[in-house]
Amino acid sequence: MFYVATKEQIESLHPELINYEPNKTRCFYKYDNGEVRFFDRIFNYYFSDRPWGLEQEYLAEGLDQQWVDKIDYLSLNIRNTHKAPDGWTFVCLDYSAEEIRLGAINTGCKLYTEAFQAGKDIHTLVGEQTWGYDVYHSNKKKYRKMAKILNFNMQYGGTAFGAARLLNCSVEEAEDTLNRFKSALQDHFTVQDSQVIKTHQTLCEHTFFGLPIRLHRQYNSKTYKEVSQGERLAKNCRIQGTGADILSIAFMRLWKKIWKELSHPEDYIRFQITVHDEIDFLIRNDVLQILIPKVIDCMTIQMPEWKIPLAVGLSLGPTFGQQYEWEYSSKEEGYKLLGPALEEAKPQVKEEKKEEEVKEEIKIEF
Repeated sequence: MFYVATKEQIESLHPELINYEPNKTRCFYKYDNGEVRFFDRIFNYYFSDRPWGLEQEYLAEGLDQQWVDKIDYLSLNIRNTHKAPDGWTFVCLDYSAEEIRLGAINTGCKLYTEAFQAGKDIHTLVGEQTWGYDVYHSNKKKYRKMAKILNFNMQYGGTAFGAARLLNCSVEEAEDTLNRFKSALQDHFTVQDSQVIKTHQTLCEHTFFGLPIRLHRQYNSKTYKEVSQGERLAKNCRIQGTGADILSIAFMRLWKKIWKELSHPEDYIRFQITVHDEIDFLIRNDVLQILIPKVIDCMTIQMPEWKIPLAVGLSLGPTFGQQYEWEYSSKEEGYKLLGPALEEAKPQVKEEKKEEEVKEEIKIEF
């Protein structure tokens, strides 16, 4: 369990924490006796694994991190404060590589489209095309990370200066890398460039669903900085705006096919929050197998003219921060755990399945 205190409460007792690593969102301070203090600047709260010595303690429910001699600082996650009630599970669904998929739909890029259709790793394929097969596989971890940065950054009109900062290299090296990258995806960037020229003439861009995004102020400006901003927006507004449209469509489908059809839906499923392209729910444990396929079906979107769908990734867990990645294949096969790091969770899942076999099949009426 963590103990939590406000900044005002802690100033007199532990002044060394107030300005510790001030440029970081999450800060840690470890005392000689092994105590660990954690500060999250977004929420402006301090957390500790032991009491602060305050007259009144504030318990943050749901934070039951197991402490060991060598603590993994990255495991301290503010999302862990949101714990599912007994008998319920946090279910997080997000759109897998949404920006790249929308970019592929927008430009019809052959490499992107064929990779998604075949279910291949898009970052590996782009890395092999950018640096060559042998160079890429000589240090796959390094080049895959670089390919991933380029894939997402260039959907938003990234430049060599921005790429240099993200890739931690000189501007000249970033320029060379971008030229290689653009050469591998030439059809993608040809369409993007023509899109910028067209927007110069119309002063307006549109999402895939026709929502207008007006760029008069940027293009009519007399400053180079604002005109350049308009050109970047011409590339990324269509992607970002369509992403917002996608969430709206997903919520309308969820309302129509689940909330509106269920009698007392709050007894089975509760919407929690949306984060960027992720929608999070609480779902009662005994109806997970029934509702997860329906939610995924509502969120999976593919318009008739799209060659690839917007696929949904699934993760489940006891808290908002402690999530296990799962894969849902079909109603017949159900869903399964992904990744070698999740071995510890598998025995629990097997035991749950044995219990389910004894129980009668649960049905909810739509």
